[in-house]
This record gives sequence, C-alpha cells and structure tokens, in this order.
Amino acid sequence: MTSFKRIEMELQEHASRDALTGLFNRRAGIQFIEDLLQQGETSLLPLFRRRE
Repeated sequence: MTSFKRIEMELQEHASRDALTGLFNRRAGIQFIEDLLQQGETSLLPLFRRRE
C-alpha cells in the first residue's frame, strides 16, 4: 500500500467518524442506510412482497 493510499484511507476514516465516540457521524450513517435500502430494493424486496 502506498503512503498516499494509506493517508487517503485515514482521512476517509476521520471524515466519517466522531472523534470522541468513534461512532459513524450523521453523514456516514445516512449513506450506510441509503446503501442498505438500495441493496434491499434489488435483493430483499421480493421476500417481503405479498403473495396473492
């Protein structure tokens, strides 16, 4: 791994987590939820549709 890539990954980590708690910040949390919903639309949604 190049030093540039390592620094880039560290910056991404700092940008997405709260410095005090280490939890995802609001922006990262919303992105995570949107990604889950998008995955659900393509793979999980048929499981929850009503059958007639």
